[in-house]
Amino acid sequence: MIKARIKSVVAEIEFTEPMVYCRGAFNYSMEPKMGGEAVVIRGKFINLYKRDEMKQRRVWCNIYNIDHPHDD
Repeated sequence: MIKARIKSVVAEIEFTEPMVYCRGAFNYSMEPKMGGEAVVIRGKFINLYKRDEMKQRRVWCNIYNIDHPHDD
């Protein structure tokens, strides 16, 4: 079992038809509930939203990258 937290900060959002553009940053952390070191991932994202058949805005494309090397 793990404890996971995510925080997103939106830096810019733009509404157009038929798309919405959203840009920001995120901080994601995971740590074992039984103790141990947390894994923290920081990065940036861009989401594009389009309207579906029901006229609801849904994520159409998600692009993200991390700010630091990831050790496997």
